[in-house]
Amino acid sequence: MSRNVAMIIVLSTMFLLIGGNVSAFAPMTKTFGESTHPLMTRTAFMRAGITNIDLEGAAADGTIEEDTGPDRMAGCFIRAFNHFYDPQHRQPFTCKTSLNVFQPSFRWLISKDAQMGIIPFSAISNVHVVLNCPKKDYPNIRYPGGDASWQSSLDWLHNNDPSDGLTRVEKLRRAYKGLGHALHLLQDSGVPDHARGDDHPAFLEGAVDPSVLEQWAKAPGRVSELEGLVKYPTMVSDPVSAIKLVSSFASSTFYSYSTVPPASCASFKSPLNEAKEKDITISAETAKLLGMGSIELTYKYEVVRVRSPGRVVHIPGISGLDPDEIPICRPSTFHTPVGSVRVCFVDNVLVNHYTWRVIGTLVVEASWGLVEHFSKEQGAIRIEDNPDPAAPRIPCDGRKSCLVGPESYWHSVTTGSAGHSWTTKNNDGQCHPDSVFPAGRERRIENYAVWRLSAPFESNYVVQAYVPPVTGLTKKARYSVCVDGRATCYQIDQAAVSASADSWVDLGIHQLTEASSARVAVHDLACGWDGTTLSCERYGTTAIGVDAVRFRPTAKPVASVPAPANCLPDEIMLCKDGTLPAIPMITCP
Repeated sequence: MSRNVAMIIVLSTMFLLIGGNVSAFAPMTKTFGESTHPLMTRTAFMRAGITNIDLEGAAADGTIEEDTGPDRMAGCFIRAFNHFYDPQHRQPFTCKTSLNVFQPSFRWLISKDAQMGIIPFSAISNVHVVLNCPKKDYPNIRYPGGDASWQSSLDWLHNNDPSDGLTRVEKLRRAYKGLGHALHLLQDSGVPDHARGDDHPAFLEGAVDPSVLEQWAKAPGRVSELEGLVKYPTMVSDPVSAIKLVSSFASSTFYSYSTVPPASCASFKSPLNEAKEKDITISAETAKLLGMGSIELTYKYEVVRVRSPGRVVHIPGISGLDPDEIPICRPSTFHTPVGSVRVCFVDNVLVNHYTWRVIGTLVVEASWGLVEHFSKEQGAIRIEDNPDPAAPRIPCDGRKSCLVGPESYWHSVTTGSAGHSWTTKNNDGQCHPDSVFPAGRERRIENYAVWRLSAPFESNYVVQAYVPPVTGLTKKARYSVCVDGRATCYQIDQAAVSASADSWVDLGIHQLTEASSARVAVHDLACGWDGTTLSCERYGTTAIGVDAVRFRPTAKPVASVPAPANCLPDEIMLCKDGTLPAIPMITCP
């Protein structure tokens, strides 16, 4: 026996003994009922504010049937061979080129022809027997379930043709079941095995190769563990880009069972190549909670830096990790008759906890984003119908917080979003006798309020302002949203808003990142502006109400609600510099 063959046998034995168990939402697992995919989908619907149990149930059924087909045939998981995409090598499978006759997951999702086509059984010896798929007409067997492509789902969503004999409710069920198929593929893309082309099912040509993360996700309560970690929906413009985004993150951050060096499928160029060994200490209390014993432990782990700020939430009682580092495997060196070999095990309690917290959270947030995107396609929800009660609310607490201009011009009001707000009389931009500025040095804007926005991560955000229920407010309040020095301006009828049931007004959808310099401003110049001419309310006849702003991530595209107005020169300057210049914009005669 050669040295190489002996080493392979030794390594295979090690992985069999220590590696882990069979997968949880892998193809060989019967994920019926309260399983990982339906639970993730239910969480996404809940976070999106969609409470239609019928549609949620249809989507949950779709996540199950993407593996099994509508008859839920035990063992026939042939659709699952199209659930892989390795973005680093741009193919579905990395380890077995014979399986690349199947489609990458994103292409499978959008290909009606592939889903209606003949199963390429010739690529897998005797798979029809092992998979327990229907034997009739073999090898010309089509995929169970047929067409559940994204376009077909959208077609059902918008189908109002009465000639097919189906009710609108039945068509919506079919559309949302198709959404469930897409959610399954999106959720699979976060599994390192699926994102690294690792054909983990044990029925593939005798391979014994479990998906560690899927086995971990199978345990009761795993999805509920993510509740406190899921914060905002991932911005999703279409399911294909969502799958590519999630799979790229999973592929470049985590190992799968067969892609840990020196395994045969470890040819990945990624941040994993930057992994380093560190000593991690686990407190006795945390070790007990994790089922690792009852004493303090210190072990070496391979760790990697997660290139997504705020994505890592550390487990209490763990020390030795930087804020954005996570453990990805635990290394060990084995001495064999043919030499020493270093193996890094991904199936480790601490590694599993961290992998699930990071990947599980990302997948749920991406699923949430896709559900919102689909709802937008349906037109079932609008921004104002689905407010996020946890959206950051930024109050105006007075001159120390946001008010600018002569203090005597600001008036405190005992009503508002939190029982308090401010008003200031309108300015008409013209020269008037009681100006606080020297004659001949008049400016257009005298008083204004500014709120600064700090985005927790890159996304599109809907920005809203609260108009206090105060009488005598202006019909021409001018707001500007400033992002990195660029101004988008809005004219709001505060008088109408303050008299309505909902005092939050939309100031458009804007793309923000953690590094964005972003703020919202409103000022006392109550004027329309067409780019050349001011059309103002008479000086001192109305008031501008100032209260709070809020912003929240959204899956909706960058747009303005309502349409933006022309920006005044002062508004552009205020957005560019954060303050108005000392030299006025106009001079009075």
